[in-house]
Amino acid sequence: MARKQAFLLEHEHFRNLSEDVMKRFVENASIKSFKTSEMVIRSGEDASDHVFIVMTGECFAETLVTLDYYQLRDGRFLLDLPSSTVGRGDLARYKSRSSEGGSEGSASTGRTSTSSPLSTTSTLRSDYTTGSTRSHPRAKLAETPTSKYRDYFSNDVKSVSMKKYHLCLRRIGVGEYFSVSDFLVRNSCGVGAVKKLECLVLPKIIFQKNGLSHVLEEMASEELRRSLSIEVAFEAFLKQRHWELYKKRLVRDVVSQKRGAVR
Repeated sequence: MARKQAFLLEHEHFRNLSEDVMKRFVENASIKSFKTSEMVIRSGEDASDHVFIVMTGECFAETLVTLDYYQLRDGRFLLDLPSSTVGRGDLARYKSRSSEGGSEGSASTGRTSTSSPLSTTSTLRSDYTTGSTRSHPRAKLAETPTSKYRDYFSNDVKSVSMKKYHLCLRRIGVGEYFSVSDFLVRNSCGVGAVKKLECLVLPKIIFQKNGLSHVLEEMASEELRRSLSIEVAFEAFLKQRHWELYKKRLVRDVVSQKRGAVR
């Protein structure tokens, strides 16, 4: 009880509560602990009746996205969010060839799988404690988004396939909160612990019963402000991925040059 009250008294949204209201919040609050990589909220799970505030540790909100993987005729590749062919002459030409029964793709879907050594470069996270294998890599986020460097690719598409990634939309630290707005549900997000995590869990009804609905509205607005859209998160992922591939190529070239010098 004392720990819950001490935490709430230090939080900006609760420090000015009256003694009686604070007592009700403390009595209705619970502390939940989660291990590293354990899911706090699974995608599709309804936790909208409660507010989660991080007391210790860190967690992230992520969603599973299906990306288009383009293999280009010059050997390069790119990832993109699924989109129409409007304004994409290269993709339109590819789909046109496919629909005519060409060898580049499937006539029924306009897609074909591709095997490139660059297609598995994203770092894999350990499985969550759900008893099942984590089959898709988690996309890494850079701190800032980048311009759409995919516009640089203008030559014909050789093949198109689909790849799935877990895209991080928000990292949540001590004092921050989630499940206040509809952001998690609207984006089919799950929340997982980055490291050992403790959350103070408050039922939303306690806010309403004590005339504090405006506090919920303020917290929901802040949650949305701190969260990335799928589009912005994807652009940040592209920047990070592009940088990682560049570093790997650079290391490979340096090692190759040193080996050549030794010979």
